Amino acid sequence: MDWKKVRFMEARVGEEFPAMILHVHRDGFFVELEDLFIEGLVPADTLDDDHYLFRSTTREWVGERTHRRYRLGQKLTVRVERIDPVRMQILFAPVVATPKKKTRSR
Repeated sequence: MDWKKVRFMEARVGEEFPAMILHVHRDGFFVELEDLFIEGLVPADTLDDDHYLFRSTTREWVGERTHRRYRLGQKLTVRVERIDPVRMQILFAPVVATPKKKTRSR
């Protein structure tokens, strides 16, 4: 079954999907795609919009500047970064919404 999931996702590298965080650990966190029930890893090095620290007591990743948090049960959007067919692993990266700048009205 894992092989079929990996093969299915190979054609979807670069696509974005809604997901939920299942497990948080020092190397990153595991997510499951909401509609497809496919699991994969979001490695810590893909959290590149800020410097993130892993808090082992609360099992979460927290951005130093933005204070953005990634924790168990959280919903987010992820992008398929790459597929590792040897390890049968799907690697994702979080899609971070950039805040819109406020425009001044005159």
